[in-house]
Amino acid sequence: MKSTRCALFEGLSDGEISAVAEKIKFEYKTFSRGEEIFVYGSDDGKLCHLAEGVAETIRTDENGAVALIERFSAGAAFGYGEGKELGRDYAVVVAKTRCAAWIADVCGVDIKTLPAGFLVNLLGCQQKRLADFAARTNVLLGKTIRDKLLCYFRNCADEAGSDCFDLKITLTGLADLIFADRSAMMREIKKLRDDEIVKIDRKKVTMLKK
Repeated sequence: MKSTRCALFEGLSDGEISAVAEKIKFEYKTFSRGEEIFVYGSDDGKLCHLAEGVAETIRTDENGAVALIERFSAGAAFGYGEGKELGRDYAVVVAKTRCAAWIADVCGVDIKTLPAGFLVNLLGCQQKRLADFAARTNVLLGKTIRDKLLCYFRNCADEAGSDCFDLKITLTGLADLIFADRSAMMREIKKLRDDEIVKIDRKKVTMLKK
């Protein structure tokens, strides 16, 4: 883990931090891959800020069907009453990689009474989450596995600010993300390599052509 600093307090004065601390207490926790971070419904009174790692919302409906709903990267905020529309479905945020998160119990707290700087930071975290969701939606709009892979790789390159970047998820996780069979995806990755469009060395990806 790189840092235990919470982005929700970024730019706040000591007085503003104290004002937040008087009403809500944040706890810094780390999670191993596969560990549950947040359970919708039972944890709805909690606010979570993902400080490090990648996490996913996995939803299981009343018939037992499992679906990947959303993927969070570091900087996203989630929780706080979001489980109201699930009905009988079960949904949980699971650490896809080793993660760290700031978690606070905000049940009974009027968020609007917190310092403006804190609310601005919270909004920024929510916007980060929406950006992640929009990026994933663009990936899924691809008509073929190849289209989805290239869109995902371009998104990663844009986020890294470089044509060379590290994959933050496993290849199995990538197949789940683009809703593709892993074997079929690996064949497409081989074609991308053979066509000299991408170079992949373990988790290091280099975009050779855009």
